[in-house]
Amino acid sequence: MAISISVPYELTINSFEEVRTLAERLELVGDAAELLVDLTGLNWIDPFGTVLLATMIMSKVRKDSGVKLKTSSSKSVTGYLNRMDFFKAFNIDIEYEYSRNDPEGRFKTLESLRDESEADGFASDIDKILCSNTGFEEDVLRYVRYSLTELTNNIFQHARSQTGALVMAQKYWNKVVVAIGDCGVGLLSNLKPLMKGTSNHCEAIKFGTEVGVTSARSPNQGYVSSGLTSNQGVGLYFLKRYAEFNKWKMRIISYNGDVVFGENQEHENPVRLVEGTVVGIEFSDNRKYLDYETVHNMICNEISSPSSEDDIEFL
Repeated sequence: MAISISVPYELTINSFEEVRTLAERLELVGDAAELLVDLTGLNWIDPFGTVLLATMIMSKVRKDSGVKLKTSSSKSVTGYLNRMDFFKAFNIDIEYEYSRNDPEGRFKTLESLRDESEADGFASDIDKILCSNTGFEEDVLRYVRYSLTELTNNIFQHARSQTGALVMAQKYWNKVVVAIGDCGVGLLSNLKPLMKGTSNHCEAIKFGTEVGVTSARSPNQGYVSSGLTSNQGVGLYFLKRYAEFNKWKMRIISYNGDVVFGENQEHENPVRLVEGTVVGIEFSDNRKYLDYETVHNMICNEISSPSSEDDIEFL
């Protein structure tokens, strides 16, 4: 008999108590052979909530056949999750009565990327959504493209995720929400050898957004930082600083840690929120406080390596 857990009323990039409530319910389940996820009480969900929910479920039941979903009593939520391929991720086929086409380029459905070769395509898809639905200048889009590619590659290089990288995005009103998640070992497990002193998950999240920390690994030398033409551990740093400068939002949940950059929030929770890491970025077109050149120069001044601004013109 399947063990049932109910999903709270709302799961978005702004949901905190709801995420903790769901995590507590999943914690009580233990390692379930079969799980029934009751969505009947869910009334609102965004890409961050969708990726987070999928990651939380997948980390509980490794085999897709062990998951059953009871659809939401809200037709709009069920229709949304269906259109966004949430049910498809669990091999559940629910007929969708409308067209799945997106001629206006407003969203990217839930997808599991399996290797680094797919990271550039994902970043390009998000670039198209941002280009069509925001007033971001090309220089800002280059920042975002590079950062999302590196962020996705980090999963394949460091996370040891059995589900690959789960990605999704959508435009809402004057903002675009992008989410990337994995069922991996988490940031603290990966970064603790590099951190000094006693650390918790929130400290690991903040440490992971510093320059060079999550760069590509060399088999003999560990983390490397020999130029900025590939994964050099600056993607999360760029996104964090741009979020802070321009009042965007970047939220990272990794195991028990939950940190929101741009709003200076952090919560080290007694219960594990997710087995792995989920990153959400809310790009808000109406919160542009500093232009590209100003932010670019600020970031260049903060980075001690490279030695000149020209070194990051690849972005």
